[in-house]
Amino acid sequence: MIRNLIIACLFIFPLAGYSTSPKPESKSEDVQLSYMIMKNCVKTLSEKHQMYQCGQGGAMMYEIEDLFLAFTIYRPLSKEEARAILIDCAHEVISAVNQCPEIQKYLLPEGFTEKSVQIQIYIKPNKQTNYYPDLCVCAYNFGRLAYHTNDPKNIYVYKTSEREAYQEAISLLEKANALKEITQLKLKEPDMQKIGNYNSSNDNKPCLLKRKF
Repeated sequence: MIRNLIIACLFIFPLAGYSTSPKPESKSEDVQLSYMIMKNCVKTLSEKHQMYQCGQGGAMMYEIEDLFLAFTIYRPLSKEEARAILIDCAHEVISAVNQCPEIQKYLLPEGFTEKSVQIQIYIKPNKQTNYYPDLCVCAYNFGRLAYHTNDPKNIYVYKTSEREAYQEAISLLEKANALKEITQLKLKEPDMQKIGNYNSSNDNKPCLLKRKF
């Protein structure tokens, strides 16, 4: 009886994992296109932000729902720096996908947007674990940003976690860039030597330069 059951199982189990319905030919192509795009994005972003890739993936079962990239960065990041890098990474992936004509037929009806990307960045200055108040992980998850710090007393939970929406992050970046542009403007300073020479050579003439610099 037991022997017959074992023999039956040998025939049944292989058939259980086999599907007679043909797999769509598109599956291999959309995955190949996705990995090609991610490879190019990794190269661009790694060089631009001095990061090292540590993971990738996505939801690509017959349709490309989202793509995921993970990096490690070996220097401290402020929240402002993390925000700028995350948004830049997300935009790079979104742009690469939407500029690839071959992949368009595999996208969802709503297209590939800011809600189709995941980016994870592990922050390890000098390859060491970062603890509060310094950031240890920052992430971009389907249109929301997150900033985490490690708890030195409990390595299994974050001590702090802050989150912000995509549009909020964009607004903060625009304000920061505007402020940066203003502070970097260099006003043309007057040439004090020429002003002095002008005054000394025109002692008997009315001097219009009354303002003291």
